Amino acid sequence: PLAIVRPDLKILAVDSPAKRVNYVEETAKMLGLDNLSTAVMRAEDGGKSPEYREKFDYATARAVAEMRVLAELTLPFVKVGGQLVAMKGKNAEFELSSAKKAIATLGGRSTVCENVTLTGNGETLTHPFIIIDKKEKTPITYPRVYAQISKKPL
Repeated sequence: PLAIVRPDLKILAVDSPAKRVNYVEETAKMLGLDNLSTAVMRAEDGGKSPEYREKFDYATARAVAEMRVLAELTLPFVKVGGQLVAMKGKNAEFELSSAKKAIATLGGRSTVCENVTLTGNGETLTHPFIIIDKKEKTPITYPRVYAQISKKPL
């Protein structure tokens, strides 16, 4: 959806199951979206890879994990001066407050939880978005392997 509404952006869609990535790739091709590319990889691997680490102006995710885990999986992709934008649910404020240490450890600062109203097909929905500014490089020790991230979130 982001590639459709923002043709001015170059988007990299990442997921670990090839089946999901292939679907996104085929759909983009059918819709003629030349601003979207895909990669089959685990986020924690991509965040360590020189090809992807701190190369992006923005990272975004929806319904992936709670904020401490999500920050460790995504902030390593974001370059200094970029942002992580995460659509969250009703517990967004709580997730943000419990993730302050993790966000700071990973180079993030100046976090905002903002309600955004989305409309379409006669529906109006409001979702909290957490926006994190990347102010410093992520330490090379992050992201850790997923088992560590999920068992001991920052």
